[in-house]
Order: sequence, then C-alpha cells, then structure tokens
Amino acid sequence: MTGKGRTPSPVELLRPNSVYSLASVLCVGVFISLSIVSMHVWNQHHRLTTYNQIAAKVVGKSIAVNDDSKPYVYMPVINYTYTIDGRAYSSHKRLPFPDQYGTRLWAQEILDQYTVGESITAWRSPNDPADVYLEHKIIFDPYLWLLLSMVMFNFFMAPLFFGSKNQLSPSVKIQWLFGLTMAWNVVGLFSLAHYQLMKGEMGGGPGWALFVYFALNALPLWELWILRQAVKRPEIPVELPPDISIPPP
Repeated sequence: MTGKGRTPSPVELLRPNSVYSLASVLCVGVFISLSIVSMHVWNQHHRLTTYNQIAAKVVGKSIAVNDDSKPYVYMPVINYTYTIDGRAYSSHKRLPFPDQYGTRLWAQEILDQYTVGESITAWRSPNDPADVYLEHKIIFDPYLWLLLSMVMFNFFMAPLFFGSKNQLSPSVKIQWLFGLTMAWNVVGLFSLAHYQLMKGEMGGGPGWALFVYFALNALPLWELWILRQAVKRPEIPVELPPDISIPPP
C-alpha cells in the first residue's frame, strides 16, 4: 500500500531508478548478444550459399568429450581429406555453424552415418581452400538465439521506458512500446521466413520454429497488456468520509 492507502500500479512499480538502471544494463547486454548472433546467422548463410562442392574421403571418426561441463557432453568428429590443385588438405569441421555438442548416443548416431574409407562430398570456400565443412544443411541454433535475444530485448524495454524521466505520458509510452514490439516481431518473422526458405532448399533444422517464436513472444505481449490495462485504469484518490476527522498528534 502507498501513503494514500492504495496499491501501486504496475506502471508505478517500474519507475524506481534501480529498475531503470538494471533494464538499461540488460538491454545493452541483449543488444550485444543480438549483434553476435546476427553475425553467426550471416556467416552460416554465406557458407551455405557461396561454398562449392568438392570430393572428399573419410579417414577416421571418433567422439570428442567436453569434460569441462557437468554432465559431460560429446561431439562427433569425422576426419576427412580432400585435394585442391594437387595439394592435400584435411579437416574435421562438420557444420557451416560452430560444431555442436550433445549426448553420447546422439554423437554415435551421427558417426554411424559415415564409414572410414568412403567417398563423400564436402563444401569449400571459393577463397580459402582450407575453409571447408561437411554437412550442407541449415542449423537452427543461431536463429533460436536470435529470436530469444529479440524477445528478451522486447521484455526489458518496458522498464527502460517507464523508468526514464522523460515527459511522455504513460499512454504514449505504451504506444511506443507496442510499435517497437511489433517492429521487432516483423524482423523476427523475416528471420524465420529466411530460415524456412533455406531449410526447404537443403534440409536440416526443426519445423516448429514459428510456433516457438510466437510462444516466446507471449511474454512481452503479456507484459504490454498488463501495462496497458494499468494505464487505462483511472487513479481513484482515497478520501475520508466528511464525518470523520483525524485528531492532531
């Protein structure tokens, strides 16, 4: 309860300077994350669309263990060789995205798809013969982190707006927040459309990406709905009945 005998609204709870400062730091962190993940999305797109096929040969396979994590995680390693302009190269890079870790069973299932000595197709950079990967398919991970970062940025913008000391009314701030949230959603939908197009051409990645994105966006949209209801609800001052007087201290 406040000094006037009422419960503060969600809008008022977002006004303290500490909340504003925390939201500012979080928004900066999420924006940096967005930049890094966007770079990974671009790098994957670049590799999938510009690298050329080359003949390669599997020369070994194993499972790498990351013992820095608990529980341990495992990565399938396929060693292969290839020749360009008479020069032999070797690599174990499997994906156009940084190689993934998972369970031992998952790693073994991937290894079982390859036989030592078999001929395979790899994909090489047109500019660097040592830059190569094995599986020509899109990976959903950078898109997932991109969408997560966008949703979190939307969520932290509300305390950033309402904690600031500008002269905008709460209703105008709600309109700005709604517009920015919808703009981010459009960018997210374009990202998902790009993912689905790439997935249709070369396979790989889950088919439930659109559902995940809308499910994640329920959080900032729910937050906006609460703030909008709080702004629409009029402030009702608490007054004492006229026949009641408060004696002086």
